[in-house]
Amino acid sequence: MDEYSKQVRPLDHDFVYEGDAALGWFNANQSSYPNTQASEGLEFENVDLRHQIYTDRVGIDTFGLFLHLGGPNTIPFTYVDNCAEAIARAGLVPGVDGEVFNVVDDDLPSSRRFLRLYKRNVRRFPSIYVPHAVSHALCFAWEKYSHWSEGQLPPVFNRRRWHAYWKQTRYTNDKLKTRLGWTPTVPMAEGLRRYFASCREGLHA
Repeated sequence: MDEYSKQVRPLDHDFVYEGDAALGWFNANQSSYPNTQASEGLEFENVDLRHQIYTDRVGIDTFGLFLHLGGPNTIPFTYVDNCAEAIARAGLVPGVDGEVFNVVDDDLPSSRRFLRLYKRNVRRFPSIYVPHAVSHALCFAWEKYSHWSEGQLPPVFNRRRWHAYWKQTRYTNDKLKTRLGWTPTVPMAEGLRRYFASCREGLHA
């Protein structure tokens, strides 16, 4: 997904955890800057208090066993410091009013790699990979049954969610770099190291 895509959305609060520093900064200051849109990736800095895998883009444990749904998909992470820098530049650099920028870091990991690193650095647990064709079919069946039962089974899994979270998508931050002169100050490897350390501390708190 690049910044010229017709489907790029503005800030998506569904993908930002509550209390996120970059989003808080943006909400407090957005009225002071031009209407530039930043399509954010998934910010990560602090551990989820439930001590679970950070994002549904990797998988879910709704049914008691972790189902790995992301597979080879790229996870569009951005470290919170990098995100705040990008939003600040989008508001301060002249001539970019109304433009859209993807805010994602370099060296984005695949879902499979992120899950492997999480297990290696935080905790191990059983997981099962569900191929894309199977997960799409299951979401379709769930959606149809929910409709047939008139909502008796809530439509929590459906094709729209599958396309949003588990369809394979590529992300680029090229426009962010060329138009705003942005580069991530915290490399992906360092961001992941800090995140996993925070997860380990949370597990033993």
